[in-house]
Amino acid sequence: MNDNKNFETKWKEGEFWFLHFQNEYNQSYFDFIESCKNKEYSETAQMHLHHIIPKYLLKSTPEETYFCDSRQNLILISIEEERSDGYCARNFC
Repeated sequence: MNDNKNFETKWKEGEFWFLHFQNEYNQSYFDFIESCKNKEYSETAQMHLHHIIPKYLLKSTPEETYFCDSRQNLILISIEEERSDGYCARNFC
């Protein structure tokens, strides 16, 4: 992440939200998400469209509601990964 980006750019690219929610307690979750971004899956893998920052945390303002379902907050992960041991610990559970 480029710290020289101005606030408006961070806002448009969704970085603001990730910076707002990312902390030492959920860093392993964000590391997991980062590892999934460029991962290649087999054609037979069952996939799940996952909200990186959970929907229940993004319903207070119109900006949050907009970001919630934006492409910056969505990622495809396999069902197998979602069900793996420790997934909930990496998440916001």
